[in-house]
Amino acid sequence: CSTVFPDCRPNHPFEFFSPNDRLEVVKNAYAGGDIVKGFPKVGELAMRTGRYIARVALGKEDKPFKPVVINVTKLPKGKALYIKTDLPWNGNTLVTKVSRFRYLTKSFLERYYLVSNGRMGLLEKL
Repeated sequence: CSTVFPDCRPNHPFEFFSPNDRLEVVKNAYAGGDIVKGFPKVGELAMRTGRYIARVALGKEDKPFKPVVINVTKLPKGKALYIKTDLPWNGNTLVTKVSRFRYLTKSFLERYYLVSNGRMGLLEKL
């Protein structure tokens, strides 16, 4: 490998990378998750960048990465607010919903994460 990235911790105050639309910093060296400049520090977006990079490395992906933020926030009375948007990247998608189903789904995922010790692989195949 001719490209060596710094230690896992960003240099002070912070060092982030500006990859191209395929998350490539330089040829065959990728940045994903919390070290991508301009990306919010959201776990599901970080996981999707990692999965995308893996597919690119395996030659199974040739389309540009399209960032989308998905957030589910629990509300009182057993409901949850669901937000999905790509507006920060000049997209045109903004979906908002309030539902009991999202509340139940988020509750299940929170419990499943604890029970599985953070191994969410089973859900990836669904």
